[in-house]
Amino acid sequence: QRAVGSSGKDVQEVLNLVVKLSLSSAQQVRLLKAIMLTVIQLATSSPMCTASKAETVAYSEQSSDLQHEVRLQRFGLPHVHAWNGLIKALQQLLAQEGNQQELLAKTA
Repeated sequence: QRAVGSSGKDVQEVLNLVVKLSLSSAQQVRLLKAIMLTVIQLATSSPMCTASKAETVAYSEQSSDLQHEVRLQRFGLPHVHAWNGLIKALQQLLAQEGNQQELLAKTA
């Protein structure tokens, strides 16, 4: 049965919107599936993890008494400091003599 006040045109418009939404959602799912994320777990005792934590602690200590806006302007976001520590530790490891693959395997 038809609802009161609804016409074939209204139903067609709703169906068109549902089709567009479905196609848009399907496209977004395909895009997300195309993105490949690699997750690497590090031991907390690894040099990369300890360096990253040390940088984050230093950031917290330096910016603890500042307001949020001033902290962001002066020091930036905290995750940038964590990445800096991680990259510095990796550079030190890669600069060492020996097989780089073995060094990285030992630290992971």
